[in-house]
Amino acid sequence: MYTLAVLARCHFWRIFPPEQADDHNPLDVELHVEDNFPYSEIQNLLTPAECKILRSVIDVSERDLFVKELEKRVQNFWPAAKFSTVSCTNRSEAREAKCDRPIVLSAEPADCGEWLGKWFTGCAAVFCDDKKILD
Repeated sequence: MYTLAVLARCHFWRIFPPEQADDHNPLDVELHVEDNFPYSEIQNLLTPAECKILRSVIDVSERDLFVKELEKRVQNFWPAAKFSTVSCTNRSEAREAKCDRPIVLSAEPADCGEWLGKWFTGCAAVFCDDKKILD
């Protein structure tokens, strides 16, 4: 009488091919990745004077005009990007951008134009990249 384990082992011998010498070689996982994104140019999207316009709470009409210009600059890097908001609060309060693929640019004097992550503090301009990703 055969046990279930013996029958299962015999059954697998018929399904899987015999072991080969290549089975013991390491799998080649080397990938060639070429990243041509101009990361160094992101900081040039904003000047200190433009960051001051974004932080302005008095003259929002000038800020609104500038945001349209900034959106065009951002679209040179991310063609599907759309302006979402300018958000300014104190540096201790972290906020999350409300889109799946945010582009957050700092408007703070110390790091004007820095590309921030989805979670940010201080004053920042937020754009949403609605690029459709193919499945």
